[in-house]
Amino acid sequence: MAIALMKNTVNSLAEKDNKVTIGLGPISFSTGARNRTLIRIALGFLAICFFTYSVFRDYSLFFPKHFIVRAYYDERGIAQALLKLDEKSVPGYKINSNWRYDKQKFFDYLNQQAAKNNVEFLFDPEQTHSEGISILEAKKIAFFVQEYEIKNSRGFAKHISLMPDGQRKEALSEFRLIPSSFNRIRPTFGSFIKNRQYIIMLYEQVVWLSPTEEKYPVNLLTSTKIRYFPYIGIGTTIYFTCDERTKSITPIGYAIYEPN
Repeated sequence: MAIALMKNTVNSLAEKDNKVTIGLGPISFSTGARNRTLIRIALGFLAICFFTYSVFRDYSLFFPKHFIVRAYYDERGIAQALLKLDEKSVPGYKINSNWRYDKQKFFDYLNQQAAKNNVEFLFDPEQTHSEGISILEAKKIAFFVQEYEIKNSRGFAKHISLMPDGQRKEALSEFRLIPSSFNRIRPTFGSFIKNRQYIIMLYEQVVWLSPTEEKYPVNLLTSTKIRYFPYIGIGTTIYFTCDERTKSITPIGYAIYEPN
């Protein structure tokens, strides 16, 4: 009964003073009840402004530009990375169902070329790994939509392998961005809301035999999942070789990019 009496007293005081208290976390203020509608409209307007700003802002300013890259080629790691992809990871292409066999053929070819050119290096996908640096420069190319173009991306990698005789051998390679339609980021509204998008780029990678001689260039397609909020986050990158005739792609490795 005492509680009911206190409730009635509080209600009568609130009606008498015609006040409404609005709390925003640790901040609160009182206002007249007749202004509640205006306050709700103002808060709704602020929410719309924040959402609009998030949709139209230029995120290229927040893209990391310099990366440390660590790449691996083992079958288990590639299979796990593929599980995180979806149908939008490389639109227009399908992953080769026999990718394990074709991946090994790719490395056999590299090893044959190395032997042919008297390069003491052996790519063993299960134990060879790579370390390097990379840069990425993106530019927003449309004001009213989230559309970006990768203007520049390149880097160097040092491939480290243990030879059959136990010696540690290294080979150097360079990768350069190839201008193509792949090098654009066009987030859809759905991918923006889900906070995930893919960066797809086409590279030429060459292995250096000497400071002035490069050999066996290979075109590689890469797919990287990114997120926008609360900051630009770069996920695992998967490297593919692609067959334009069958529109199929073969994963040959994956990389972890760390902003430098």
